[in-house]
Amino acid sequence: MLTAEDIKVSYGAIDALFDVSVEVEPGRVSCILGRNGAGKTSLLNAIMGLVPYRGTVSFQGSPLPRDTRKVVLAGVVMVPERRRIFPTLSVEDNLKTGGLHTAAK
Repeated sequence: MLTAEDIKVSYGAIDALFDVSVEVEPGRVSCILGRNGAGKTSLLNAIMGLVPYRGTVSFQGSPLPRDTRKVVLAGVVMVPERRRIFPTLSVEDNLKTGGLHTAAK
């Protein structure tokens, strides 16, 4: 369903990720684990188009755009932990809000 291959993210001269590949299969629960500074957030930010990256990301067999708005319209959303995006909403309602654009398709 979601595949990221050979992802490289750099912040200036510092490489945050180098040739990272992951695959999230439909109907499966997946997680990314690692210590602080391991690149978990950089990987998710790359998939969402929030930071420049090298490599490829595909969703449901099609290349995922690098523009965040188009990523969301394609059906990929991220709800950051502990950021209190919409603090009065429940976790479920935050997730539903992130998927509003895709529900209209």
